[in-house]
Amino acid sequence: MELTEVIARLENLSSESKALWGEMSAQRMVEHLSDTLRLASGKQSFPQAIPEEKIDRMQAFIESDKPMMKNIEVNFAPKTYELRNEELELAVDELVIEWVDF
Repeated sequence: MELTEVIARLENLSSESKALWGEMSAQRMVEHLSDTLRLASGKQSFPQAIPEEKIDRMQAFIESDKPMMKNIEVNFAPKTYELRNEELELAVDELVIEWVDF
């Protein structure tokens, strides 16, 4: 997917947009995507939360075509999260910067 297509889709979001899959707010999801890009580019790291013995099985699932269950709960995802941007538009700007850097 090209960045222009991502931006076009994100422009359809508002702070009132309801999640269709999962529980994150629109802004939280955009910030989550930025986190993922920072992780992939080596700018950010997180402690390993998955036990070693489960990594191979989880990696195989990620690489498969199997759908992820809706509203899945994982023990390493925080239940509450403080947004770091003042508004959704700033979160989108942050994502664009991380995309270009990646």
